[in-house]
Amino acid sequence: MKDRDMDKKLSENPTEIVSESKTSDDRAAGLVQLVQSWMDEGDADEQRETLEYLIHALDEDRLSSRKLFPKELQGKSW
Repeated sequence: MKDRDMDKKLSENPTEIVSESKTSDDRAAGLVQLVQSWMDEGDADEQRETLEYLIHALDEDRLSSRKLFPKELQGKSW
């Protein structure tokens, strides 16, 4: 499948690429392109805000008092 055909399909229905692929290599390539297209369309500020929200939400509802994402390990382990 040509790149521009793949780009057009991604914009119309991204899951179509995966289901139409004949081999596992084609499916893997389709998934890589799909994820890459999601990464390319993202806004850096929006992604940063989303990450901060997810970290807060995951740490807030824990049964344990231990944080999943402690501030002292930011940049070291996550």
